[in-house]
Amino acid sequence: MPGMRLNLEQVQRLCGIERSMCKVALDALVETKFLCLRSDGSYVRLADASVPRQRASLTDLHPKT
Repeated sequence: MPGMRLNLEQVQRLCGIERSMCKVALDALVETKFLCLRSDGSYVRLADASVPRQRASLTDLHPKT
């Protein structure tokens, strides 16, 4: 899911797999440059990590009249 950031334990719980297998899978995804491991220990899709997310303002939500 774009924008999702999960740590190892959260991915393990979400996928229902043992920790060592989860770590191997995440390491492989980092190595193939699909995910990146952030300094806070979270994994994020590499395409999402390089583009800062912008927050919508109230003016973006209402059309101009």
